[in-house]
Amino acid sequence: PRPVSRHKMQRPQINAALEAMELAEGLGEDFDGPAAAVGKKRARSETSGGGPAAPQLGSSAAVGGSRALQAVAKVFVTHLSLNYSEPWRKRGQRSSTGTCFAIQLSDQGRRVLLTNAHVVFRATQIRVRRFRDAERYRAKVLCLSREMDLALLEVENAEFWAGMSTLDFEWAKPCSLQDVVVCFGFPQGGDNLSVTRGVVSRHTMQAMVHGGPSQLMTQIDAAINPGNSGGPALNADGFVIGVAESKMHSSDNIGYIIPPRNVRYFLDTYMECGKQPEICDPGILIQRVESTALRKRLGLNRAMQEIGSENMMGVLVTRIYDGGTLDDKLQLGDVLLEVNGKTIAGDGTVEFDEDSGTRLSFVLSIQDLHAEHKHKFMIWRPSSTLVDKKPDAGTAMDEVRQDQDQEQEQEQEQGPEQGQERKGGESADDTRPETNGGNGAEQEFSGEIIRFEATLRRTPWLVPRIDGVDASPAYFVFGGLVFVTLTMPWLLDRFSTSSRKRSSYCPPAHLEAYLVEGATGNDVVVLSHVLHHDVNYGYQRLQSGLVITTCNGRNVHSLSDLYSIVHFTRDGDFVVMNMREGGEATGGSLIVLDAKECRAAEKEILEAHRIPEIKSDNVVLKEIETIPQPPQKDHDNPFLDINNLLSQESGGVI
Repeated sequence: PRPVSRHKMQRPQINAALEAMELAEGLGEDFDGPAAAVGKKRARSETSGGGPAAPQLGSSAAVGGSRALQAVAKVFVTHLSLNYSEPWRKRGQRSSTGTCFAIQLSDQGRRVLLTNAHVVFRATQIRVRRFRDAERYRAKVLCLSREMDLALLEVENAEFWAGMSTLDFEWAKPCSLQDVVVCFGFPQGGDNLSVTRGVVSRHTMQAMVHGGPSQLMTQIDAAINPGNSGGPALNADGFVIGVAESKMHSSDNIGYIIPPRNVRYFLDTYMECGKQPEICDPGILIQRVESTALRKRLGLNRAMQEIGSENMMGVLVTRIYDGGTLDDKLQLGDVLLEVNGKTIAGDGTVEFDEDSGTRLSFVLSIQDLHAEHKHKFMIWRPSSTLVDKKPDAGTAMDEVRQDQDQEQEQEQEQGPEQGQERKGGESADDTRPETNGGNGAEQEFSGEIIRFEATLRRTPWLVPRIDGVDASPAYFVFGGLVFVTLTMPWLLDRFSTSSRKRSSYCPPAHLEAYLVEGATGNDVVVLSHVLHHDVNYGYQRLQSGLVITTCNGRNVHSLSDLYSIVHFTRDGDFVVMNMREGGEATGGSLIVLDAKECRAAEKEILEAHRIPEIKSDNVVLKEIETIPQPPQKDHDNPFLDINNLLSQESGGVI
């Protein structure tokens, strides 16, 4: 006989465990399982005289549970992922499983399968198997959104849909805290259907993919494990209140589901446009306005008087990204007060759920509407801004400091006898210049309320962020030096210390600075690594991530620029590259390669590392005249001087 455990469970724990076991057993026995399980539980409670029973699912949940059994399917996927560190090859083939469930597209009346995007992304083969069925049917992707982590699958075989039910979403109202949730899926640890139960814990916002926008998510305490992804989460009425998405590692009972509002946006966009949705954002950087002194200096007291509200604080706009949709509407120093009728608090949040008191980022109000719709904004524009418009250039405060320094120098030249001295060494006729801070804390600062409408879109970034959305691998190899376009997936590949890239990601600071830059129409080209060969001896310890700025006296704004400059360099000439770590003030490295020797070693290097071509297909040859030279003022950089000197002496391209 097995030894009896000495651990004693409390009566509520026993009731909950029995209920979960009976619910699962009932679902496995017949389609009326949930109701039967509830009946058995009540009978046992009455005959045994035990403590109070745990909350039961209603009859509608039993119907929803039985429909879920006929609507869920297990997904078998074969993936072939891209390799951003070595873009000429792909990663090894791997297999995974997930969950999907059937829904009906309202406008077309056809049935499709809904799952997570990460379940089927980069799939070379997709097969689905219904619950209680042994056959696997071929499926294909209709639409996929990595930003929303949702995907639609289509199965053309009519046999798959025979007897298949569809599930309905709870579109009317969002779920509340402590609402019952039942998750269906095929997690690891077994091959059959798994049913877990819990409650809604809270609402939050987080990104579905590294580098993506933060979106609304619902946290639950029902168990979600690898394999559950894409499965339905039902409420007590049998409606879908979310799609299982992820769990928090190194924690217990913290799982996340994608709420119906996100699913509706995804489905509406697909049915209207036949493509994946675009997640819009304001394209600004904000600062919280929680300081009393800051609010007073911005004139928000006057703003609240004009609006007639005592609780409106807003957030300060400290940066407007290049290419953002609000760059012609906002100015640095504006205070964003309201978005789409939602009042923004000083911490940047808006009210989400009045009953629970949940507050979430104001970005949620922007995501309420589709990208093509107009969004309504209300801002407070102070009469004088405190935010430097050009941080790199001289500011008004710099001029004030210069004036103060000049006055101090004049006082030192005049000596103490030129004026009467106060205590502390301050002269009686000393007058301090008026600065941007104003004359006193009691001063009233003015401004104006501005209301406007704008159509938002996704902010284009200088560094592409998401594989399959705006990022794709590209490379160029010359003299064993591998150059790539700076992208977020490359950073994750190159500077992650474990397979869990999001948690171990630690890129160099000078490359992280590029991630918050708006798109300029150019790319950032970096040195990925060096393939050791005699032609690059002396450069083999160059660190990964050096940014190449010029080659043979011309700017490098893309891999195509670099490839074209090297291509038109004659044999016998040098290829001179200026590389930098960080800004111009940080200096950098100078690389000089013999063009003829590098071309002679090209075949040997490519064959040794099994590289099919020296460049990827998306790197194209350009006319050399179309590649600009750096402006004359940049020649203060000593590396550029050497660069130009060597290029002129060697007769290289200038």
